[in-house]
Parts: sequence; C-alpha cells; structure tokens
Amino acid sequence: MTDQSKELLAAVADYVLPAPQRATGEVVVVAPRSDGGAALRRGADVARAIGQRMQAFGESQQQFAAELRERLLALDVAIADASRAQLKGAVHDVLAVLDWCDAAQAEQLHECGLAARGHEPLDLAELCEILAADHRSLGQQVVVTGRSSRVFWGDAAVLAELVRRAIGIVAERVGGAAVALTVVDGAAGVELLVDSRGEPGDGVEPATALRFRAAVEQAGASVRPGPLGPGGAGLCLQLPTP
Repeated sequence: MTDQSKELLAAVADYVLPAPQRATGEVVVVAPRSDGGAALRRGADVARAIGQRMQAFGESQQQFAAELRERLLALDVAIADASRAQLKGAVHDVLAVLDWCDAAQAEQLHECGLAARGHEPLDLAELCEILAADHRSLGQQVVVTGRSSRVFWGDAAVLAELVRRAIGIVAERVGGAAVALTVVDGAAGVELLVDSRGEPGDGVEPATALRFRAAVEQAGASVRPGPLGPGGAGLCLQLPTP
C-alpha cells in the first residue's frame, strides 16, 4: 500500500456523515385510528334489526297467502250448492284477506324506502344512553330516562348530532350542571325532553346557538320550550315522523 493510499484511508476513517436536515414547517400529528370493530358491530346490529322487520313482513304475507288459498278452496267446493248470497259473502271474505295483504305490502314498501335513504330503526333511549356515556367521560353528568313504544326510523348520525347539540346548549345555560334526557311518546310522534335542575344563566354563546339550530334544521325536528317555559333551561325536541 502506498503512502497516498494510507493517507486516503485515514481521511475516510475520520469523516463523519452530516446530520440529516431538520424538517421545516408544521408537524402533522396523525390521530390514532378509531375502533373499527365497534362500527362493524353496529352495522351488523342495524342489518339485524332491518332483517327482522323484513322477515316479519314476509311471514305475515305467507300467512295471508295461506288464508287466501284456504278461502278460495272453500269457495270452489261451495260453488255447486251455495246460494248467490253465500257466494257473495265468500268473495267478500277473500277480498278482506287481499286488503290485509295490501296494507302489509304498503308498510313494507314504506320501510324499504326509508332504509334505501339511509334511515334505520332506532331505539332513541339507547342512542341517548350512548351519547350520555360519552359526555360523562368528559365530566358532564347526563342521565337518561323514558322509552318510546314506537319504532323510530331516522339517520343515526344526524340524530346523534342533534342530541349532542341539545345537551351542549342546555348544559351551557346551566353552567355545566347535570342534564336529563327523557324519551316520551308525544301526540304527534317521539319527543325528547332535554332539561336540567340547574339555575339558568345569562345565556349561551352565539356559536352554540347556531350549531344547535343547524342540527335541528338538518334533522327536520322542531323545538319548543321545556316544562318551565321560555325562562327555563330545558327544551323539547319533536322528532320528525318519516
């Protein structure tokens, strides 16, 4: 090895790579992925609820068809000896079964149309309890009472946003005191009373009111004061009947 080669090796051995250039600009923080399993489980629950209703409709149609067949067979046997009045009564019985079929078919088509628009049969009290748990985890006490005996069809995401905004505006009115959600069957449909025993304050931020009104409009709901009237903290949401 020549003296020149030795000098080159010594120079390379002492060489240190420069540090990588530091990133400039904003640092982007990627949020952790949400639990996809929960979304999948909820999708399965929705499919099950719709499937059970469609199955019930199908089974009722089978019963109607069996009833119709039985009455037609009886009519066929009675044609030879029955009087005109008896035959007319038998025909009316058959037509009554067809009326039942038409009513069931109309209801099934209506619910299929709702499902096609992204609506689903919802348990409003259960949805409120899920949202209440979210608020409780953030320190806002929310309790849920009542339950509707009616099947409510709606867009779960839109309805959840409405309930969140209703909780938020009432909680802000009472300075963070506990909020109560009560599901009731009203004269015109399902209603949700959002109230609090806290003392109403001076008002709410304009942005809070705007977000609440936007959620009400998007859901197609209507709002009226709670049991204590316009001066109270509460409000009542009249949910739309699809």
